[in-house]
Amino acid sequence: MNQAPKSTAAFDELIAALVEIRDNYVLSEERFTDPLDVVEAYRYVGQLLSATSELFFEADPDRPRFASIVSPARKLQGDNPDAIYHFARIRGDRSYRISGTVDRECYTSFTIHGAAADGPGPPPPLSDEVLAARVREGIAFLRQTTVGQALPDLPSPVPFVSNEPNVLPTPFSFRDSSLPVPGAADIVYALARWRLEPDEALVMTGTLPRGAFANVMLWNRHMQTFEYQFRQSSLNTEQITYEPDGSYTIVISDEDPGVPNWLDTGGHRKGTIFWRYLLPEEDPTVADCEVVPVTSLRSS
Repeated sequence: MNQAPKSTAAFDELIAALVEIRDNYVLSEERFTDPLDVVEAYRYVGQLLSATSELFFEADPDRPRFASIVSPARKLQGDNPDAIYHFARIRGDRSYRISGTVDRECYTSFTIHGAAADGPGPPPPLSDEVLAARVREGIAFLRQTTVGQALPDLPSPVPFVSNEPNVLPTPFSFRDSSLPVPGAADIVYALARWRLEPDEALVMTGTLPRGAFANVMLWNRHMQTFEYQFRQSSLNTEQITYEPDGSYTIVISDEDPGVPNWLDTGGHRKGTIFWRYLLPEEDPTVADCEVVPVTSLRSS
């Protein structure tokens, strides 16, 4: 006799969802044709399962706790090597008090929903119904972050996304957008896809606005940051080497060009450039982009 029929049914749905994700996301030739993208897709799904377990299977909206969304070993939905993100499930009919200390962070933001209620006391033993519901919420998360994603090369209606490879758009704030896309209202973004041959480099030049913080990073085709523990795949305002006039020159390439501000593509031929400008005091300007031979950047 099955002692947990609802959880068993939900687990069967999870297995079916993984088969769907394998066939229609990981192995979809509409999405990925490079073997590296497919291998990274399998790793990405494994990291999504890790997030699904902690953020949904273990989540109790009556007793919420903050859990880390991303880490060097769990990257999803446009993670950021310079930011720490936390997640807690809550109920729409409660309010929640958050306490802590803001220390040297240059930016701290919360999104809170709910109405007031007293603490619920210790949790009851986990029931078949509760776990089944959490598993199904996790399945919805898995589908949304895989097969629910648009094909990576389709044009985007988002105003801070460039639809021309190797060309950055005008940075844009969610404050001025009515589109249902995630992101903080007081951060300005700019995103572009890049495509480079092994002997090519993309050179970005520009100036940074005054503000709390800015950074740029490279993502793979799954909206994951490239390896940043062992390769330089991102730069922030403190890490960038500036020209005497305050401008920057950043180089993206697979081969080390021997110049400052190199972002290492780590063998990828395609990816995404993503800029974040936190609390800028003036509108960020468009970064100029040019594709050149890597050899042209080396000094004799």
